[in-house]
Amino acid sequence: MFSNGKDNALEIMAILGNSNFKGVLAIVDTDFWVVENVRFTNPNVLTTDAHDLETMLIFSNALDKVLAEFGSTTKLGTTGKPLRDILVELALPIGFLRLISTPTRKNLQLNFKEMQYGNFIDLKKIKIDMEKMISEVQVKSRNSKIDVKKLKLEIESCTKKTNNFIKYICSGDDLVEILTLILINVVGNYRSKNIDSHSLRAILRLAYDYDSFSVTDLYASVRKWELANGPFKIL
Repeated sequence: MFSNGKDNALEIMAILGNSNFKGVLAIVDTDFWVVENVRFTNPNVLTTDAHDLETMLIFSNALDKVLAEFGSTTKLGTTGKPLRDILVELALPIGFLRLISTPTRKNLQLNFKEMQYGNFIDLKKIKIDMEKMISEVQVKSRNSKIDVKKLKLEIESCTKKTNNFIKYICSGDDLVEILTLILINVVGNYRSKNIDSHSLRAILRLAYDYDSFSVTDLYASVRKWELANGPFKIL
């Protein structure tokens, strides 16, 4: 069942834990926990192998299956690099802006909902304009205190240093929205023209197979939980 948010899930698990309720397991998005070195020790709460579920899907062969169905082989061949790499390059600066704006960092109180990604992604060059991206979020947040140029330099500095944390910084929301935009306007075939981000999320979930899941840390953690909590089974 869905808890309608990570905070709700953690609160529910704390209540159940205090009442010694058995056989309940929660899986929540990692978000920035790995990047922020947050240690969460509830044995009945597991986290995703990436920032969130959608990021896990993009980093799996589910993306390859989606591209095989909705991508144009000819158009994909003109991008110069794998589309997954392009998605990461475009989503990473947004991910860093999200990270920088969190309460544990600068607490910028930014609103990332309903961003118009086409306002700051150049679809001809497949490049992100960071100043436009920051301004897009700033306008929706009504936060006039942001120094756009200074924040851009900070994001650029972050993107040069990152390596192993990429999948924990890129938000699945951003990756899926950007993928939708690029499929429709750049690399998609005729089947991609009517696709939207909501349906694309569902398609990615359906494309994610058991073999892909079985090699994840999350899968191993679920199996470990089952051994410690018999006779309860998840998989």
